[in-house]
Amino acid sequence: MSRATSANGVWVLPHDFTRYEDIEDARTKNYLLFKANDGAKHALSLTATLGNTTIKTAYDLGASLKKIGKVEVYPNNLTNCAVNKEYVPTYSTSSVDANAVYDYWLTFEQSADNLKAVQLYGAEIVNDGHSFRYTRDTGVNNSVKLVYNYILMDGTVVEGDKAPIFTALMREEMATEHTVTLERLNVPMDAKYIDGKDNKELTWIDNWIWSNNGEKVFALNTEAYSLTELLNGMSDVEKAVWNSAIANNSVKLTVIGGEGDNNQDNDNDDMGHNVRYSVDTKNNTITFQFCVSYGYPYNFSLNNAYQLTLTVNDQDTQTPVASIVLPFEFTQPTLDITRENGEKAIWTSDTELRLYGDKVGNYMYAPLFEAFTTAYEKEYSKFIPNAEYYVLKGNPKYNIYDGKIMDYTYDKLNAPLTEIAYSSKAEEWETYIHKGDVNSSEIEIFAEYNFYGVYPATEEQVKDFTLVFASLLGDAKEVKTKASEYISNNVTREVILKDTDFTLTDALGNPFYLFDGITADGNIDPRDEMNQRQGFEEDTEGFARNFVLANANITAVDKNGKTIFDKAKGSIIVGTAGTAVVDPDGSITITQGYAGFYENLYTKTNGWAVSGPYEDKVVVVNLPAKQANKKEGLPAVPGGIMIQLPNNIGTTEPITLKFELVDVFGVTKTLSVTVKAAK
Repeated sequence: MSRATSANGVWVLPHDFTRYEDIEDARTKNYLLFKANDGAKHALSLTATLGNTTIKTAYDLGASLKKIGKVEVYPNNLTNCAVNKEYVPTYSTSSVDANAVYDYWLTFEQSADNLKAVQLYGAEIVNDGHSFRYTRDTGVNNSVKLVYNYILMDGTVVEGDKAPIFTALMREEMATEHTVTLERLNVPMDAKYIDGKDNKELTWIDNWIWSNNGEKVFALNTEAYSLTELLNGMSDVEKAVWNSAIANNSVKLTVIGGEGDNNQDNDNDDMGHNVRYSVDTKNNTITFQFCVSYGYPYNFSLNNAYQLTLTVNDQDTQTPVASIVLPFEFTQPTLDITRENGEKAIWTSDTELRLYGDKVGNYMYAPLFEAFTTAYEKEYSKFIPNAEYYVLKGNPKYNIYDGKIMDYTYDKLNAPLTEIAYSSKAEEWETYIHKGDVNSSEIEIFAEYNFYGVYPATEEQVKDFTLVFASLLGDAKEVKTKASEYISNNVTREVILKDTDFTLTDALGNPFYLFDGITADGNIDPRDEMNQRQGFEEDTEGFARNFVLANANITAVDKNGKTIFDKAKGSIIVGTAGTAVVDPDGSITITQGYAGFYENLYTKTNGWAVSGPYEDKVVVVNLPAKQANKKEGLPAVPGGIMIQLPNNIGTTEPITLKFELVDVFGVTKTLSVTVKAAK
């Protein structure tokens, strides 16, 4: 600094004292002002003035210097500063000597509101940082803050945040108000839960907001509106006032409009407490946030026109700097929890939900949670807050089935979706019904939804629905043969059908199988494993593992639909499958069963041989799959069924056999096979 060095090695240390002060004490005080002795030799002399007489002592070569003790400096505030006049700060100190400060320099305190004042009043630091002035003739009783940075005589430097601050009183200047009207906001009230992470609450408009009374708060954030045009119309002074006001949240909000019932008690003024805002000073944009909560005493009503005015005020004078006007209106929110198809929960319409559950004991347990997957923030593990406002209800007057929904009996059902239990284990699903009622149940469910606990859904958005516990087999999409009719062998009058002869598709569009298959390498592929791979799990939701097509209830009808053969009456016989041998002459003899499996090692063929037909009875035989005889080069044979017509059926008289398929819930489906005798 300007007094930190001496060109000739002589420093003048001014010090006032009375004539009666001991000269040695005076010299000691001056020693205290100097830098601590670092081992160098010093020659000190005292020069003093009394009136017109100057006294100068001889240089003392033996003086020892002492370090200054702790010194606190307290700059004095400047008052009544005039325009275009320099002011040098004064200070007091805790030191025994008032001249402990060797040098100093001034800076402005760096807060946004102070820098605004600097711009507003034209404040300047001059004279190498040693004095201050302001240059504009503005209003009185305003001020700026300055930092008094200093160096003590012992070399200690105190600056920046550690340096003391003093105030220089100035005169105020009014900013002219600027106004901008933003494009009208007309959107659904699609608010999101304020979770403090991804969706945070913006700055409050004032120092208090409504209590939410412990209820969740949801918020709709607008787009970021540009303020470039507004700010371009401001002077540098006004921009400084603006920046300071924004930094200090010096804003006021008013809401008008809202015609209708919501305005009958002038409640719209209270709506301002539901609004937050955020100004991006880097990009010169503003975003508004409209909050709603079941716990608020007031919420914005739908389909009513409002107008919001955000006024930014100079925080010192509370005079307007800018007004931002936003006309807005909220419409019915978009349904954010929707009815979704799951793996086994299918909405066949807006008003019917069919659940395809698993058999556990004597009940079907059904995955209701799959029907509302959008109620989960994280799939099947965490609900979104809105799920608690989607409530399923039963009819308290009735309890019409043996089972529960969401662990409630039907008459007591009154639960939000947040009470739906998820588990990978069917026995832990809390929605179930007795197996005897599957495919015969139609349970009316009353659905209610309030967006954020505030806005009720319309009937079009959330309909009541019928809940049906259904069977994959009972609702199967296709259960039929691929051919319209099959022609029998012209001698033994049989047809043999395999899974490839059928189109079997369950309620979910997945294929299922009636017989054991074969793998690509010639091994047997068990039916239950084939079905499980397709989601038609035996003993749980499909056939029982011991289900055999030939053992089903079977009837046969003629072309007119008249029953002419009936297993229950003995006219359809279930035969057994056994073995057969190939005789040296090439003929085949059945050694066991009504149909026998043979292997012809001479022709490298294999298959099923059948004995002659009955005169008046239909024969049905279940044919098991046969593994490939790789040693002899004979292929594997898939499982199937043999149907043999009696002799009394003419070649022009096809019959249709009706097989009653049945699943683990006792639900049946008819499979029809039409067979015609060969000529």
